[in-house]
Amino acid sequence: MATNYVQRGHVIDLVATAIVASGELVVINSTSKVVGIALTSAAIGDLYSVQLTGVWDVAAASADVIAIGDKLYWLTANSELTTSAVGNDYAGYAFSAKAALAVQVHIQLNGHTE
Repeated sequence: MATNYVQRGHVIDLVATAIVASGELVVINSTSKVVGIALTSAAIGDLYSVQLTGVWDVAAASADVIAIGDKLYWLTANSELTTSAVGNDYAGYAFSAKAALAVQVHIQLNGHTE
């Protein structure tokens, strides 16, 4: 039997490089496009946990019309999801539809790199 198993890989512990709020989408690595949802709040230097998988209710650009299955990207400057890939980090795909002016969407986190 294998003895090198560590964990399922759904949650990772990180040291905060900025203030983090529980429930906030965080970009763990913009080069490999790994994102997650902070499970705990943290001050700079604190250890916090990030969920890498699952479906979450997250802020989205109010102007975007989103269909189930659309690719979603994290617009860091506005702290919201968007359908625009230009200059943004891939976050996952829409698990719910969103009409214009609505400000939340369900996202299935990418859980991997694109």
